[in-house]
Amino acid sequence: MKKHVVGLALLLACSPGTSSAPGTVRIALSGPVNTFDPTASDSSLDFVLWRQVWEGLFEFDPLRADGSVQPLLAQSFEISADGLTWTFHLREDAFFFDPSSPPLWPEGRRPIVAEDVVHSWTRALQGRGSFFLDDLLAPGDRAMEVVDGNTVVLHLARPTPSLPTRLASPWAVLVPAEAVTRQNPSLRDMPVGTGPFFLDSFEPGRFVRFLRTPNWRKETDALGSLPRPLAIEASTVPDGSVRTALFRRGEVDRLSLQRDSFHALVGKDGLPRQDRLKRKVELKKVAVADLSMIVFRMADPTLGHLSQDTSGNLRRRWLRQALSLAFPYEAWNKTMRNGIWGRPATQFLPPGIPGAESCATLAHRREDIPAAAALLERAGWPQGKGLPKFRFSLPGADPDTLAMGELLKAGWRRIGVELDLQPLTALEFRRRVAAGEVQVFPRKWTLDWPDALNLLTLFHGPEIGNLNQGGFFHADFDAGILALRSSLPSEEHSTTLASVVAILGEEVPCIPIDHTIAWVMHQPWLQVPAVHPLDPLPIKAWTVGQRP
Repeated sequence: MKKHVVGLALLLACSPGTSSAPGTVRIALSGPVNTFDPTASDSSLDFVLWRQVWEGLFEFDPLRADGSVQPLLAQSFEISADGLTWTFHLREDAFFFDPSSPPLWPEGRRPIVAEDVVHSWTRALQGRGSFFLDDLLAPGDRAMEVVDGNTVVLHLARPTPSLPTRLASPWAVLVPAEAVTRQNPSLRDMPVGTGPFFLDSFEPGRFVRFLRTPNWRKETDALGSLPRPLAIEASTVPDGSVRTALFRRGEVDRLSLQRDSFHALVGKDGLPRQDRLKRKVELKKVAVADLSMIVFRMADPTLGHLSQDTSGNLRRRWLRQALSLAFPYEAWNKTMRNGIWGRPATQFLPPGIPGAESCATLAHRREDIPAAAALLERAGWPQGKGLPKFRFSLPGADPDTLAMGELLKAGWRRIGVELDLQPLTALEFRRRVAAGEVQVFPRKWTLDWPDALNLLTLFHGPEIGNLNQGGFFHADFDAGILALRSSLPSEEHSTTLASVVAILGEEVPCIPIDHTIAWVMHQPWLQVPAVHPLDPLPIKAWTVGQRP
């Protein structure tokens, strides 16, 4: 208890608190924000803060929670009769704002132009977010074409009616070339966007403050003229119990409930416990389009798939299948998910994603110790004899993360497989994953748009070293991905989708665990019209009232 009190005191010295200016939204993040360069990260925490500054041609409707998309920097657009040519007309009241001293332009601003679209998307295609367009563009140099200062044309290789959902993802935001080439400050530390907020203060990994962009354009949509936030303060608070304490004290305005806080703040009736909170808070439930998984490094000589080793690869596949059958799904759901905020992953795709209904239930995604033991013996390691200890790398040493490791350790021990836990800092974890220096590790992927390919790309061979962090390669799987990219929804498309998911189920490059059900609390002075599963912090649409 004393440890938490001291930690809270230190945190409050540099975090949102009661001294924040009126109109400030205060949030506590579970992990660090390290960069504002849209090509340099695949962290969902980076994404949610990026969206306060960066904007794209489309956005997920902040007033709805059903995946709806609406134009943002695109004033209007047209689609050719064959669906292959999209013409976008940019809004004339949007501008980049640079708060640096000296700024990039007089008065720190300039209008967006069509060349910004081509520059931004070309740059994105060379980075981590290349998948957002690279499977859609027509071949040749004219895939993106500037018609005039306000008009840009996109030429596609195939009709894609869902293109606006891709263009609403964080990978498709517009970035001015001048900010990319500037060295001091760099884009990592100073985003220069078109959004309603600009970055005022940034301590990497610790604290971020945004202020309202001066003379920002007037929205003509349903946001109206209610008192919108004037500032945002976000602190990194890895310990869930500290985040909960801050919320109960009224020091932060929003709380994503975790295992340690749900039962403390929510009663058996599913309503907030007013006796614990001392105020009438709002509780929202969100079915998140994501997948939590345990990933195997497929280049590992004990676990993976090695070229020219057919018999060994078969044994190692049986091993991975056994480990999947020995995963403690029930204990995970009870301990990590409280039994109420996780949906079992019966296959890889989250429920509601188009095509998910055509995929069969995974044969090895169940808790079956006898079957796991039999497969392990078949692979040549009866009761785990002869197997070295596996190394489970963890992105932190907080209680929840360590509990996850202990669960897996106890689950695999039931079949004689031993596990060493390797807690790392978040930065070191990400470095080692990127460098292929981990053996077994947890991963959570939240879809950028509601499309099966957005998730399946994580296992695509050409993405090894980028999104494909486990290094999975399977020629038939890759051929199926290419077939899916070149076809529209149809019976054949559904059959192909089912077949590539079945390959993952048989090869087990990872153990799919569950899809998150998020529970979010807001203080009574913060009004949130909707919690969008793909854009959880559209803060411009929130209303901040008077705090007590």
